[in-house]
Amino acid sequence: MTNLKETYPLWNLDKFYYKWDDKTLRIGTDDTGSWNIPDDNGTWKYMISICNGELTTNEICVDVSNKYSIEQKTILESLKQLEQNGCLTFLEDRFILNDWTNRYKTNIAYFTSKNINGITAQKKLNSLKITILGLGGGGFTILSNLISLGVEDFHIVDFDTVELSNLNRQIIFKESDLGKLKVEVGMEYAKSRNSNLKISQSKKKMNTVADIESEISDSDWVFCCMDEPAYIAQRLVSKACFNLKKPVIFGFCQKENGRTFIVNPSNTGCVDCLFTQIANDQFVHLVSALKKSDFKPVTSATSITINLLCDLMIKNWLDNVVYGKKNENQIIRLDFNDFQMTKVVDFKKHPSCPTCGDKQNLNQSELFNIIPIS
Repeated sequence: MTNLKETYPLWNLDKFYYKWDDKTLRIGTDDTGSWNIPDDNGTWKYMISICNGELTTNEICVDVSNKYSIEQKTILESLKQLEQNGCLTFLEDRFILNDWTNRYKTNIAYFTSKNINGITAQKKLNSLKITILGLGGGGFTILSNLISLGVEDFHIVDFDTVELSNLNRQIIFKESDLGKLKVEVGMEYAKSRNSNLKISQSKKKMNTVADIESEISDSDWVFCCMDEPAYIAQRLVSKACFNLKKPVIFGFCQKENGRTFIVNPSNTGCVDCLFTQIANDQFVHLVSALKKSDFKPVTSATSITINLLCDLMIKNWLDNVVYGKKNENQIIRLDFNDFQMTKVVDFKKHPSCPTCGDKQNLNQSELFNIIPIS
């Protein structure tokens, strides 16, 4: 580990600092994130001003100590406290202002304000390859948000073309896109947002586990934005991700709420574990009745509710990827009316799961005969 004195303190530009009065330095403007520091001779204001990522911690301690006759130990402890409060980051390498830092400086400031190394977090997001299965209202919104977060490597999959009814469920498709393949519109849009990113596309329809495996094999994460056929699509994606050990996040949009959950095959259960857990007689009857019905409901969603669902999915994913939160196998529900977020189901790896369970004790539930996969 790098010696702290050899690191380069970089002030978080999200943390505004200014003279409150002749004897006080104030950091921050938020009601809950501001504090006053006695600074009648300008010591701390000067110290902060040279935390630009170009000087080492040792150089700053020596400079401030010589200028204001204060012990270097006190300066070092002050820098540590500022870092603990999300005001600065100790970088291992000298900070260089370039196109990359200019593009992502607001993201970096945000992550740093959450008490993590913002540059490290941003570089991690830049390095990931994401496959998005389904590029409708949800999938396209996910793509747009991930580009903004700095993901720079995508594979997008959808066999369908843009229809008139797609225009009101997201904010990207235009009338001029009608009749075009969604993945082609997605490719053009992504490149217009960031000419440096890599993106590939597939027009293949996902009918089998093998179909999905061929699309996700070199991905770090999968976003499942497929909703049809109901239950079967989720089982197919889950099985493929389990086979290839790819973490996946699912999202579901209903009229009144959105739900999302993460499955990480390396250490958690899967969609079939969830179905095994909730497969009581009533649920099995519901799925059976829906499967037999020939009624084709219209998706009851607006761009607002789909955006809310996608924001929930992205937040849940960021909590896992960037902040290291262990939030797999939890269905998180967001109420679209009062914006309350709750954990509604907590499921575990099930020993009789037909996908990831004990092969000698597989679940023979009628449910898996009703929604078979291959």
